[in-house]
Amino acid sequence: MKTLAALHRPFFIGALVLLISLHSAQADSRAQMARVDVSGILKAPFDFDVTAVSNGATIDELKSDKTIRHYILHFPATSEWQEGSITLKATTGGSLVLAMLGPNLLIENKPAYIEYDDVKADKAIIKNGGFEAVASDGSLRDWNLISFKAGKPPVDDSNQAAVRKGDAFDGKNFIHVWHNSRFSQAFVVEENVPVVVSFRYRLGKQDAEKE
Repeated sequence: MKTLAALHRPFFIGALVLLISLHSAQADSRAQMARVDVSGILKAPFDFDVTAVSNGATIDELKSDKTIRHYILHFPATSEWQEGSITLKATTGGSLVLAMLGPNLLIENKPAYIEYDDVKADKAIIKNGGFEAVASDGSLRDWNLISFKAGKPPVDDSNQAAVRKGDAFDGKNFIHVWHNSRFSQAFVVEENVPVVVSFRYRLGKQDAEKE
């Protein structure tokens, strides 16, 4: 006669396999997502909401700081350029920070890269949204490069976010980023005026040429 443990073993193994499969599927799904964050300015927080996103995207709000609104938006990505959009509305006028990055995920201990181009807004000004203006030292004008050098893996010259050229959606340049190395820009919104931020994005190409 089989013991109770023996009878439950197939169920346990099956459940374990299912759990591993679900975790793998979730990781695979997240690897196919671009991420854009919108947050308030730390020194002058004000209330705003993300009211809509393009089809297939998800909206999450980071609750770590109750005084600063911080939204995390994920967009399903493919190897082809596609358009994403975010509609937001502020209760008072002020500045927001737009960050272009990738999912918080490593694939075989390597970053999940995302590429962006043609970032713009209909009722606000986002500067150098085509990433064509590059300084003589190679830095991107009007955007802030943010890198977490103590992260896993650490950011160095081999994986730092950068301007790339060739096969851009518009013009010649686009940006190549991941979760721990990203570009951000502050922009001004008016009170009770809905703003649509749009952009083109795709999964990052490992062999893209640096600017």
